[in-house]
Amino acid sequence: MNILKSFFLSIILCLSLFAQSQTPEFEKFTPRDGLIGRDVECIYQDSYGFMWFGTWMGINRYDGTEFRFYEIFPAHPRFVSSNFVSAITEDSYGYLWIGTLRGLIRLDPFSGRTLTFLHNKNNPDTPSHNFVTSIFIDRENIIWFGTQGGGLNKLITDPGGQNPEFSHYLFEGDTNKNIRNNSVYSVYGNSRPDNDLLWVGTANGLIAFNKKNEQYRRYIHNPDDNTSLPSNEISVIHEDKQGQIWIGTDDGFICSINKTSKGNYFFNNYLTDTQSKINHIADADSHSLWLAGNIETGLINFDTKTGKVDKFFHDPENPKSIHWNSIYALYKDCSGILWVGAEGALNYFNPQKIKFRQFLAL
Repeated sequence: MNILKSFFLSIILCLSLFAQSQTPEFEKFTPRDGLIGRDVECIYQDSYGFMWFGTWMGINRYDGTEFRFYEIFPAHPRFVSSNFVSAITEDSYGYLWIGTLRGLIRLDPFSGRTLTFLHNKNNPDTPSHNFVTSIFIDRENIIWFGTQGGGLNKLITDPGGQNPEFSHYLFEGDTNKNIRNNSVYSVYGNSRPDNDLLWVGTANGLIAFNKKNEQYRRYIHNPDDNTSLPSNEISVIHEDKQGQIWIGTDDGFICSINKTSKGNYFFNNYLTDTQSKINHIADADSHSLWLAGNIETGLINFDTKTGKVDKFFHDPENPKSIHWNSIYALYKDCSGILWVGAEGALNYFNPQKIKFRQFLAL
């Protein structure tokens, strides 16, 4: 009986190891698929199930059959990057809010009409800076967004997008670092209804910002404390399905935010076997995350329990490998498919099939 039991356990173990060692495969689409824009910088699925992809040329909507392209700003020969889309999210009214190099945009996804909010130094009820890097919308439908050099912004507006009220928050500090303090790369609010904190990732530390009293605390790296922030340049903030907040840094660290019984925050830090920027994070399963790396790291699978890292690279000898190693965006949709915005192509990965697919840009 013990021999038989051992035999079956051996088979199960072998099958398990085989499944874990399988390399994801990519399928390739031709330019006729209609994706406009070479590199996908951000990805979002709206409440109707449509997938949205921001590129240097504008925004693409995919309905499962075909792409529809939205040009945010009219093409201008002097401004090649005028339609660069850096962030996409949706409010409770079904409008999309889009961050660009040239301002904050509200898009009606059905009519295609847009409202544009641009910085005006003579009008305080405008964004503090036109380069919008990250957007978070809270339960009260307040739009919070980070800017490149203009700090954190809050926008309250009516459903019609009229009578906008802007508030600007600058994170002061060492005079020489003020620009870095206010270069905000990521903004995220905890999903817990009793939590009023916004986590704000900057080029000089992590900010815990209280939405109610508008006070903040900055967390920075302390080389003498291994529970401090591992690095000061925060590239991305992500909450997994278990409610755990994860942070990616510009030099390859990923860390979880934890709270003591006294209410103090500390960090569990992991180095992803690289010193390269973590561009994005998405859930893989209950105990692992997908990380978007660069040309040196490719697509990374990170085990949150063991810290183990698996990497998937482009292989010029394998036409079904990932299109390229530089990855800018990740998004796991409601069906469990992982979308991967890599340089030159949009890929998606169905975990059920261990296979990636690619939409090549025109």
